[in-house]
Amino acid sequence: MFLSRPSLIEARDRGDVAIESEDEIEFGPGSVTLHVSGLWYRLAAPAEVWLDRPDRLPRLEALAPGSTGHFSLSPRETALVYSREKIGLGRSCFGLISGTSDLARVGVSVEFSWFVAPGFGLSRPSALVLEVFNANDAIVHFPSGMRIGHLLIGEYGRETNLGYESQAVSYNSNGDTAPNSKIAERHARNRSLVGSETP
Repeated sequence: MFLSRPSLIEARDRGDVAIESEDEIEFGPGSVTLHVSGLWYRLAAPAEVWLDRPDRLPRLEALAPGSTGHFSLSPRETALVYSREKIGLGRSCFGLISGTSDLARVGVSVEFSWFVAPGFGLSRPSALVLEVFNANDAIVHFPSGMRIGHLLIGEYGRETNLGYESQAVSYNSNGDTAPNSKIAERHARNRSLVGSETP
């Protein structure tokens, strides 16, 4: 069941959901409005990407704003962007991220990975990492702090027995480091669990 605006506010007041921001938190009819922070990272991919080799994954390069204060993405370029809002979910809650229709209609996609697992930010509310893709054949300039998407929050009927915070491979989502992909680490771990060797 997804939470309406009144239910979201009640869940926050009960402590089931944490929502923090340096600015006023915006609630839609059934979502939390997400804005971009000033932490942007551009994907710098090698000639070939090998998903099971950490040294052959795209590198992340910090993206600085231009003289106008805008962050710019070249055609067909992807950036990983921290949200301004920091979120914490109890073990009975989950989140779904949706980009805005006004961005989609100018050729910008948000949130390729849209699921926020139960227990995310449980011990410390964390920023969400949003994948922003410029599908245009032209450079797109993003104003600092702009609205980028929506976070819908739902509730399961009971708490899960394994939360995000207890997973073997976790992510730093507080802006201390670049949000690198853990896909090669997960692959190596899964191979070791089934007794196989990573080539």
